[in-house]
Amino acid sequence: MSWAWNFGDGNLSTLQNPSHIYTAAGTYTVQLTVNSTTCSNTEIKTGYLNVSSIPSAAFIGAPNSGGAPLNVNFTDQSTGIPTTWAWDFGDGGVSTLKNPSHQYNAPGTYTVSLTVTNACGGDGEIKTDYIAVSNCAPGNVALGKSATASSVRSGYPASYAVDGNTGTKWKSNTGGVQWLEVDLGSTYETANAVIRWDGSNRAKDFEFQYWDGSNWISLFSQTNNGNSTSTINFAATCAQKFRVYMTKPNSSRYYLKELEINGCPCATISKSSFGQVSPPASQMPNEITLHPNFPNPFNPRTKINFTLSQEAPVSLKIYNLAGAEVATLVNGWRETGAHAVVFDGADLPSGVYFSILQARNVRQVQRLLLVK
Repeated sequence: MSWAWNFGDGNLSTLQNPSHIYTAAGTYTVQLTVNSTTCSNTEIKTGYLNVSSIPSAAFIGAPNSGGAPLNVNFTDQSTGIPTTWAWDFGDGGVSTLKNPSHQYNAPGTYTVSLTVTNACGGDGEIKTDYIAVSNCAPGNVALGKSATASSVRSGYPASYAVDGNTGTKWKSNTGGVQWLEVDLGSTYETANAVIRWDGSNRAKDFEFQYWDGSNWISLFSQTNNGNSTSTINFAATCAQKFRVYMTKPNSSRYYLKELEINGCPCATISKSSFGQVSPPASQMPNEITLHPNFPNPFNPRTKINFTLSQEAPVSLKIYNLAGAEVATLVNGWRETGAHAVVFDGADLPSGVYFSILQARNVRQVQRLLLVK
């Protein structure tokens, strides 16, 4: 005698045989309750409807730099329930898997693109110079570098912890939280460190940290350490300063025989390639802004504005949905402040394009729509 529908998206109906429009992508559970004069019954179909939309492509790869051969695991982060994936790894390799792995065997920088589709349409993301492969075989980059410590017992300096000799050691004084810091002199990428303690004088609770220019950031945390040799692995990180930070005040002393940081020089873009002298790392831009183009959609010209917090070598390129470069708007050194360029798509077909702004390792992307 009565019907009560719940369509799973907040909408209801009391019709016997209703129609309903789903306006957002997602998976929906549908419920129907029917009533007679004396009885009632409910059926629930969990995840019964799968509603798609045009997907929005997104992905990450890790690690995105290191020595050859470099194995990179790519993860699709697209929304809109794509059903097909087309990867181009930039070295001739391709894949149709959702989450592929790929090995880069030659040094260089590689642009990676992902195109995703479903029944509603397609979308793509391009990451320019996303993978940096060096010919470096990771080694101990802390060897012989400058070391300092929170305290030093006479005759056992911090430098003994990075001299390559496990027969020497740094010893701390008693009391207070202790730390040992290594300045590598330039930026190195590392995902592994080895700390060789001297027996029972090890730190039971410690962190391995890097300096991001403003704060010490923890890469690894250990509690109740029972090992004389601590081998630690973490997400690949590019930095100049690292330290072992003992997180609790000590009642005796810490003895650290050797700190090994295994890595390679971080990939950089030299300003000399633009005919100028490269500024120090402290002067690299910490912020770039690629503003939405106007108009958008456009036919056939649109203005693209971007802002730099500091001068930098800048690349501004346009790519189509397949990941092919169709225009280079900027390729050179630009000063601090606001900049504007015009993109003319008169010779291009209608469709989705991407503007990609890169200043050293900082990158931003905007989607453009050319409609003729």
